[in-house]
Amino acid sequence: MQRRSSPRVKVKDIYAKLTKHRLFGGQKDLARIVDLGNKGMGIEIQRPVPNDTKFFIVIDIPHKRKIKCTGVIKNSRKTERGYILGIEFIKLTKQDKAFLQNARNILELADVDYLEAKAELADRLRLLRTTLRMTMVELAEASGVDSTIISQIENGMIKTPPPNVLKALAETMGSTIEALENHPLFLSQFKTKESKG
Repeated sequence: MQRRSSPRVKVKDIYAKLTKHRLFGGQKDLARIVDLGNKGMGIEIQRPVPNDTKFFIVIDIPHKRKIKCTGVIKNSRKTERGYILGIEFIKLTKQDKAFLQNARNILELADVDYLEAKAELADRLRLLRTTLRMTMVELAEASGVDSTIISQIENGMIKTPPPNVLKALAETMGSTIEALENHPLFLSQFKTKESKG
């Protein structure tokens, strides 16, 4: 199985319109987006599509923006309801690329509403990391924090990480130290912060 080149977030109620190039007949499909990241997405569709098929794609993010891009099918698997296709983006505008690279924008679309108030730092960190579908190794590489330390934090062995470690982890995942330590509704707070700015 081919390894994904960037983390994706599981999303809900977001759809994409896919149009094959005219050379392929110009066929159009409406697909539900399963997960989304800055380099690609997974979609649910009713029919099989061969790998390496290229599409012009319009992703409709309600109340935010319409992203127009070109993508190519990298993998597919059959499910009970149809097929899940893995799509890699091969052409994005600078503005759309910047939007998708902003972890806060992606997290606002996540199919996770909040962390319980009783959750400890270990649970918050783990939920945020898994929401972004990042492995500990991927988070370690992106943040510069050793994966052993990340594991110890998530397992509750390190209760109070040094501020620089927590800051590196939080910023890598589009969060803040305060959100990880104190606030259960950290995902919804991103929107509040953006609107105040």
